[in-house]
Amino acid sequence: MTQSRIESPPDQDWHVGGWTIERRLTVGTVIALVSIIALGAKLYYRVDALEQRAAAIQTEQAEGKERADQRQVDTQRYIDEAVKAGRAAREGLEARVRATENQYAGVSAQLQGLGAQLTGIGADVRDLRKSIEESRARER
Repeated sequence: MTQSRIESPPDQDWHVGGWTIERRLTVGTVIALVSIIALGAKLYYRVDALEQRAAAIQTEQAEGKERADQRQVDTQRYIDEAVKAGRAAREGLEARVRATENQYAGVSAQLQGLGAQLTGIGADVRDLRKSIEESRARER
């Protein structure tokens, strides 16, 4: 099998980075180089697509973290409001309990006073009965 050659004059050699590449290439070598260049282009676009996807994922992650942080702030605000409402309700109940306790203390004092009066009245009634009985006994 003979390979055809693409011939070019020696003055048209390629000089790349200190290397001299002769331009006398076989068709197979040209096809191989073109294939390598095409693969390089494909890799470039795939890498570019991967970089874009990575950037999109990073953006999504940042947005997700932002949403999570906002949810955390909202949840903490809700908890704080619930705690404030609970404290206010407890303080209101404590105020009502104190008022009821004060009222109970006042009623209790009144009842003790009435009890003392009734005890005094009871003693007076006893004394009155005793004197009535004594007076009846004297009349007989």
